Amino acid sequence: MSPHATKKPGLFILACVLPALTIAAASPPPKFASYDWSVNAPHNLRAQPPSNQAVWLFINRLGDPSLDASEIGAGDGKLCWFRFVDLSRSGKLSLVAVYDGGGTADCNDLTVFDKTSAGMEMYDYSGAFAPTDINVVKDINSDGQFELVVFDRLAPLGWGLDWTDEWPSVYACTGNGYTNVSSQYPRYYRTWLVSLKKEIATLERQRESDAQATPEPSEANRFVIQINPWRSGSAPASPRSVHPMQPEAAPSVLPEAETAAQRDAQAAEQLDIDCKHAQAAKIERFLGSKDAGMLDAIRWANSNDPRERKLAAQVFADIGTSGALKYEQTLSHDADTDLAKLASRWVKHWGEDNSYEAPAFDRKLPDN
Repeated sequence: MSPHATKKPGLFILACVLPALTIAAASPPPKFASYDWSVNAPHNLRAQPPSNQAVWLFINRLGDPSLDASEIGAGDGKLCWFRFVDLSRSGKLSLVAVYDGGGTADCNDLTVFDKTSAGMEMYDYSGAFAPTDINVVKDINSDGQFELVVFDRLAPLGWGLDWTDEWPSVYACTGNGYTNVSSQYPRYYRTWLVSLKKEIATLERQRESDAQATPEPSEANRFVIQINPWRSGSAPASPRSVHPMQPEAAPSVLPEAETAAQRDAQAAEQLDIDCKHAQAAKIERFLGSKDAGMLDAIRWANSNDPRERKLAAQVFADIGTSGALKYEQTLSHDADTDLAKLASRWVKHWGEDNSYEAPAFDRKLPDN
């Protein structure tokens, strides 16, 4: 942002049907801001959207109405994606924008802008937006009605683990702002689960194929020798192919003597598959199968790899049942001190409400 604007360009947030505050502009806003934002307007913003530059200037001027386009530098962030769509299902278009305010994060801010007769309403997503798919506007039921599907970077319980997943939440304008309505769309999560399981199956087949693959001796590395036909008075023997003794390549490293780098690479591949299994089980728990993932977590808890045991501890905590608690208590005495501390912390807070609460579209007031 410019020196006159904050990271999230001075936005304020209001619920979609609450009275809106009017922003007094000290300088003319981009032309489209004065248009009729209705679906049937003569200049339809959905069919004829403004330029990226105009939308980015519009967003920045909400934080500082006197800001000139020339004052917005290259290091002040950028607009990554935007779309005009009827989210409120009222015949009025909303502007959905994904952007960032500079720094190391990229495309990590999400805001919805609505224009009403009382002024501009804005809804700023409060979570750690993960731009897995910056096109957050989806017609989930293919019924012509649009929702927001927002992926959030999720580390269960917020305790810095090695593995995090990106969890999608569904939001809709419900009459009280943009509200999480994920539970109303189980079909979306079932479809996601089917896709994830297909991905897991593909990865497991590839890993099994790689493990079974063995190099065959090359014909170019063979030569023919003649066995002595007069040895022991025997008849001449037929020539036969043998592996050469000289020159010969150095013997390959045996599996049990693989380098640490090779073992780490294989373990990382397996851990990636395990994490996808954990995510699939989380979806199943969301859909009502409360013990989903328990058997996998038990297997990981008995692994020699501390990363898999840490994943097990995370899944046990997310399951949260009395059966999962027993395994978590065992891991709280693990030889890996970092894992033991994490598991101990989960045991200490067992029974508290550790369920994932989706971020909200918060209400705020403008800085100016």
